Amino acid sequence: MRIPHSGKPAYARNRGIEAAKGKYIFCLDHDDILLQNTLRNLASHLETTTASEIAYGDFLRCNSAMVYEIGRDYYGWPHPNGRAALYSIFKGDHFYQHSFMFTKRLWHQVGGYDEAITYGEDLDLCIRFILAGHLPIHLPITTHMHREHGKNLTACYEYRSVWLAERQAHYRKYMHQLPLHLTPDQISDIQDALQIAASTHLNGPLSQKAAAALVNMGSGFAITCPA
Repeated sequence: MRIPHSGKPAYARNRGIEAAKGKYIFCLDHDDILLQNTLRNLASHLETTTASEIAYGDFLRCNSAMVYEIGRDYYGWPHPNGRAALYSIFKGDHFYQHSFMFTKRLWHQVGGYDEAITYGEDLDLCIRFILAGHLPIHLPITTHMHREHGKNLTACYEYRSVWLAERQAHYRKYMHQLPLHLTPDQISDIQDALQIAASTHLNGPLSQKAAAALVNMGSGFAITCPA
């Protein structure tokens, strides 16, 4: 199926999932390379582990010529519970990209991808999975190759200002729910990490226009090995 380009991945993902007939969902961006047995390994875990409805693995980064970028691998982390996962996410120590498989039932339960989001729609979905009591389970397998060609939507993440604004927007969205799952000390740590003070104005979802403005203002940095 083909739909008009909206500039927001969540819209296309939701339309595809709505049309899908299967029990399990796995999203793959057009510029990434799926490795053999990825779907088999993820689906096999979900089939045999009845308590789990979302599983994810690791991925490698390569450039536009498919040359492996040493030291820029993504690896997941086996968090012991949802509290630890949420704390890690909002402190900026870990993130989830789209290399996860989940049940369509769970996608329905949390309301699908948030179509207002331009950046981090996959992370946002995982946050809602966790808040609903479903911890993403990490499998030590390489699922795909993430191809960085300079025109990726997330290329702006190399700028700390963009990453910080996007993560602050996620915090703003869930700030009233997080105290139900995290301790006051953890909330304080997160606010420090995200540079949030009593006077900080937290904006809504980051748009491409706003990200471009931040790129022109901000400094570059790279997230290499999230934990």
